[in-house]
Amino acid sequence: MPKISVVMNCHNGASFLKESIQSVFNQTFTDWEIIFFNNYSTDNSEEIAHSFGNKVKVFNSRKLLNLGHARAEALNLSNGEWITFLDTDDLWMEKKLEIQLEEIEGSDFALGYSGVTEIDQMGKAFRKQIPKYNSGYIFNDQLQNFEINMVTPIINANFLSKNNLNFNHNFTASEEYNLFMKICALSPVMVQKKILGSYRIYEESLTNKFMKNWASERFETLDYLKDTHKKIFDLNKKGFESAYARGDYYLARYHYENGNKNQAKTLIKKNIHVSMVYLFLYLMANIPLLWKFFHKRKVKSLLSKFLNIR
Repeated sequence: MPKISVVMNCHNGASFLKESIQSVFNQTFTDWEIIFFNNYSTDNSEEIAHSFGNKVKVFNSRKLLNLGHARAEALNLSNGEWITFLDTDDLWMEKKLEIQLEEIEGSDFALGYSGVTEIDQMGKAFRKQIPKYNSGYIFNDQLQNFEINMVTPIINANFLSKNNLNFNHNFTASEEYNLFMKICALSPVMVQKKILGSYRIYEESLTNKFMKNWASERFETLDYLKDTHKKIFDLNKKGFESAYARGDYYLARYHYENGNKNQAKTLIKKNIHVSMVYLFLYLMANIPLLWKFFHKRKVKSLLSKFLNIR
């Protein structure tokens, strides 16, 4: 049994796939397997994966699954003591696994994550994302500003099994938020303020459907946490308020992009008491060109350091 399973979900991800897989083969820690879940790709992704040999275990879906379902299926196929993730356009630093294992093995941490460099489609770095929080019980912190990326997490497989945790099959937009927040509610988290991966940012906007799902899936996750962990809810009511407000913001973006600007402004306005950021967003919503400029991926990414919005 390998020490680490690297879960790679792929749907037509050939463009950067060789580079991503090679970043795993470049690791200084070598006791790993790649679980390559080919989610009904029509490009040559499967061929690329096979070209790396038997350390890449290729599984093919017979139909196209949504992202939450595909991630869950891939996780179920993993054999490692620790589970990690790498999407087909992202990269790891050479010592990523070595550095994480050195600290997390033998600890009480069920989950760990670190920082990333954001890169564009050409691989050019434009921002470093260093975690703000310190290791420990950081559930309330993540409620107020969720900062766990999908490039660097490492999860104890036995912890997932004992607590019957996996990605939600029905989620299409925020499956990682759902799983990681459930873990944060139960366990301390290892936070390493080091850059251990690169996350590729695309300028293309998400579809309206996914913007709407950001909101509905966040609300479903928060409702579950509130109902399942009543004591935690009582201790972190302000954090929950912030998290629900963020969901309203995502829903406001959906309405704004669909021409329902008044409905969007109403959702934002009701949360001004939560944070002055929503006052800024409310004022900006009255100037469509400014709203559109702010919500360009790179611009929002750069400003989010100050506004805590992603």
